[in-house]
Amino acid sequence: FPSHDNHPDYMWMRIQAAGSWQTGENYYGFSWVSGSTATTFTSQTTNAQNLIQMTASNSVGSASDYALAFNLQIYHPSSTRNKIFTWEGGGGSTSPLNVITGSGSWNDGNAYTMTGIRFGMNQGLIYGTFRLYGIKKS
Repeated sequence: FPSHDNHPDYMWMRIQAAGSWQTGENYYGFSWVSGSTATTFTSQTTNAQNLIQMTASNSVGSASDYALAFNLQIYHPSSTRNKIFTWEGGGGSTSPLNVITGSGSWNDGNAYTMTGIRFGMNQGLIYGTFRLYGIKKS
């Protein structure tokens, strides 16, 4: 995955539409992270960026004790309207774990259906399993 120096320690998402990965500044989102002690909260807003930041700063990391699990809901991916997403999950190191929730959208003003989704980190690689449910290839 490519590096994004202006988004340190974040997990990000992009979509594919019209046969290519959409990298224009048409993504909007908000993510909220709290520690399990509920004493601190961090939020991140994505406005007119080239990706959606799914996690706030330092809620995920590259050490072997860091983990991230989430559910992503994609609303009407084959629609030609705005692409709307919500996610919730948790992550971090051994303790305290963070609660992560967010929502976002993509709209470049064209009537494109979504044909792919890409996750990445600004640094390092993602290891794990991704499962997709509810989409049937026609």
